[in-house]
Amino acid sequence: MESKTSDDLKTNACCMAGALSKYIQESIRHLYESTVAKYYGCELCLPSYYLTGCSVLDLECGAGCNVYIASQLVGHKGRVVGVDMTVEQLDTAQEQKAYHAEKFGFDNTEFYQGFSESLSDVKTLEKRSFDDIISNCIINLCTIC
Repeated sequence: MESKTSDDLKTNACCMAGALSKYIQESIRHLYESTVAKYYGCELCLPSYYLTGCSVLDLECGAGCNVYIASQLVGHKGRVVGVDMTVEQLDTAQEQKAYHAEKFGFDNTEFYQGFSESLSDVKTLEKRSFDDIISNCIINLCTIC
């Protein structure tokens, strides 16, 4: 059976260690409903420090939940790039790009298909162009870490 939303998962073994901060809770409230529904991650993997103006790379971004949360945190002068190997997940992320840009008042997100193990194959990514790299419980599945 194909998973269509996070409700289709067989277990909730991955769970938050504690309560989300108020600024993260507020950021989640601004997300499109299906972006949250297709969130398959373990925890939010965003740093708890100042991100305004930063450039963030989200490895295996899925439908873009963390990308769109980070988008709000980096603001209009920042940039968030999501890379995922799954076309269907990226399609969902791209479909909601305009909604989030309008909701936030700026468009600072990009999505690309690729593998975390071979980011050099994603030609649009420049080396050393990110202030932060985030990933949500997926690095352990990479074949070369």
